[in-house]
Amino acid sequence: FEDALDIYRNVFQVDSDRDACMAQMTETLCNIGSIQNKRKNFSGAIESFKEALDLQRGIMGHDHPRVIASLDNLGYSFSKSKAYNQALACYKEMLNAQISNYGSFTIECCDTLKKQILLYEKLKNTEVAVLALSTHLEKAKSKDKISLGDPVVLELEQMLADLKSSKSYFKWKSKNKPKKGPRDRSLDCFDRILFDKRQAEF
Repeated sequence: FEDALDIYRNVFQVDSDRDACMAQMTETLCNIGSIQNKRKNFSGAIESFKEALDLQRGIMGHDHPRVIASLDNLGYSFSKSKAYNQALACYKEMLNAQISNYGSFTIECCDTLKKQILLYEKLKNTEVAVLALSTHLEKAKSKDKISLGDPVVLELEQMLADLKSSKSYFKWKSKNKPKKGPRDRSLDCFDRILFDKRQAEF
């Protein structure tokens, strides 16, 4: 594949049909990136997919299926390198591209959102994950006018329920639970005294 890429680079300089040549280059770069991923050479894969994406965006637009596939591969490479913020950025762009390409939020979009949720949890941002899920669920119900029994809505609702029942979300809620002030504690004590007094009277 590396030899083929060198040939395409040389041909690109003189070929009149540059778009076709660039398309072949991007395909070769993606093949190289996929092999590098399999060999766990994630830094090399990142460079290959980034170069492929730069070319693809120029000739295909930002929501082309090949661009979406390259973003998916690049996000995977970043996540395996533990570059979670960069991976998250890829999956966010990928989701926007999918919605633009499909015209609405689809089951494929749910899969991409799941990848985002996993990364939010890696980054210990469970509350942001819940917000992102809730936002997309509301958009799916209102903007896209999807019925409540639609598979997409059901999938999003299940994802949200699973996330809210997770240990990481429970820990966040416990940590961010409003603390009682001195006034609240004194009222609690007052109520308890009155309760104990009433019990004694009986």
